[in-house]
Amino acid sequence: MPDLSTIPGFTELQSHTTGDSRLLIAVLDGSVDLDRACFDGAKLSRITPFWSEELVIDPDLIKVFRDIDQLDDFDDDTKQDKLKAAIPDDRIRHRIFCNFHATHISSTIFGQPGSPVEGIAPGCRGINIPIARDGENFINPLNLVHAFNQALELGANIIHCAACHPTQSGVAHELLEKAVRQAQDNNVLVVAPGGNDKGECWCIPAVLPGVLTVGAYKDNGQPAKFSNFGGQYNQQGVLAPGHNI
Repeated sequence: MPDLSTIPGFTELQSHTTGDSRLLIAVLDGSVDLDRACFDGAKLSRITPFWSEELVIDPDLIKVFRDIDQLDDFDDDTKQDKLKAAIPDDRIRHRIFCNFHATHISSTIFGQPGSPVEGIAPGCRGINIPIARDGENFINPLNLVHAFNQALELGANIIHCAACHPTQSGVAHELLEKAVRQAQDNNVLVVAPGGNDKGECWCIPAVLPGVLTVGAYKDNGQPAKFSNFGGQYNQQGVLAPGHNI
C-alpha cells in the first residue's frame, strides 16, 4: 500500500481531524463485511435494500474467490478466467466481488486506528447501502435512485457511489439525474469513480455536474493508464492512489 503521508497535505489534515461523528458517509456499493477486524469500534452499519432480492452465497465460494484473487503470480485476465471456471454463476461471482469491493472501500474510510487497516476518517459515521444483489442490476438507474434516496432520507452528508455506468454522451437517466441533484440541493457531497476504461468514455454518475469524480494514479504519482480522464472530469475530478492498495 502506498505511503499516504506522501500525499500533499494529508499529514497536516490528519493532525487536524480524522473524521467527525456529526458527519454521515453513505457507501453505495456491495455489502460490507462488518465482521472485519478493522471495523471493530467503527460507527458503521448496513441496511437491507427493500428494492433488491437477497442472494444466498455459499461461504466456500467466498473462500474460493478470495484464494484466486490473492494469487500474485497471475495477471488480472488469468484470474478472471480462473474465477469464471470456479464460480460459473455470474450473479454470485459479481456479488462476491462487489462485497469485497465495498469492504475494501469502507476500510479505507472507516478502518479504526491500530487495526489491520487504518482509514482516513475513522471518526465519521458510516452507512452501507447495497445497490443490488447481482451485476446486471448494480448499475440499473432505478436501483441507484433508490439507493440515493435512501441515503438522503438517512441524513447522509457525503454519498460515495461505487457504481459506474459507461457513457459516451454524459447523459444520465432523468430519475437518476434528479436524485443526484436533489442530494446536492440538500448540501450532500456526491463522490463517484471516473471509471477504468482507459479514457475511452465517461461514467454515470461521475460525469454529472457537481459530482466529485475520483480517478487513480500510480505509486510514482503518474495517472494510471486504465483510469478515465478528460472532458468534464478536468473540471470536477481528483486523482487518488490506485495501485497496491
